[in-house]
Amino acid sequence: MKLEGHTAVVTGGARGIGLAITKKLLQNKVKVYFLDVDITEGKSVQQHLDKEYGKGLAIFYSCDVTNAEQFKDILTKIAEENGSLDILCNNAGIGPTDDFQKLIDVNLTGTINGTKSAIDLMDTNKGGKGGNVINISSVAGLAFIPTPEPSYTASKHGIVGFTRSMAQSAIKMGVRLNCICPSTVDTRMLRETFKNAELKEIASSLGTAIQSTDIVAKGFLQLLEDEEKVGEAMRITSQKGIDYHSFSPEPIPY
Repeated sequence: MKLEGHTAVVTGGARGIGLAITKKLLQNKVKVYFLDVDITEGKSVQQHLDKEYGKGLAIFYSCDVTNAEQFKDILTKIAEENGSLDILCNNAGIGPTDDFQKLIDVNLTGTINGTKSAIDLMDTNKGGKGGNVINISSVAGLAFIPTPEPSYTASKHGIVGFTRSMAQSAIKMGVRLNCICPSTVDTRMLRETFKNAELKEIASSLGTAIQSTDIVAKGFLQLLEDEEKVGEAMRITSQKGIDYHSFSPEPIPY
């Protein structure tokens, strides 16, 4: 797809993977609304992006993705102001925590909230112009990875399952739905998580190398531009780089 002139929304866009994706889109002449709960950091990032890319191309909105009504209102406003919403990246997430309810609410429910609202705005059967939704999951959503808080793994599996299931109906509305599953990426969340000695030990046992956020942004762009991809789970690992997870083609016996 031709990216220049399109309108995108990136959640969790003030840092880490979300910021890298925001910058990659800006470099391709996409107008980006980046959403984050951290107002102070969001405003600071806004100033830096204005200097680097020019005012009006990157716009910050404070948003809690667990607040479905607030999230929907912001997406609707953006679509109305620009004539369409073309791209949504559901990236907002938190790492392993004892507060499993918050973990599920942010990582999984927030992704579902954004996906459903975006599809409704993009739906070509309702006058929308179609679009792309890409959800950020994790390799923890593709395989069993032991962590001190298994709810994190559950949330990431949920994103993959939801994305693949929703993709089949979304494509009939002109919306391509896919997800990205990176392994360990150099983000603040990872550094905070790795204060936990047990997680350091797990990462070491898995033999993973920490990757840059830029490789995830590169994968995002690749997935966005490949119009044949529907319901795919892109993997980004230190061993194999960018590839796609193969799911069993065998039907589930009911």
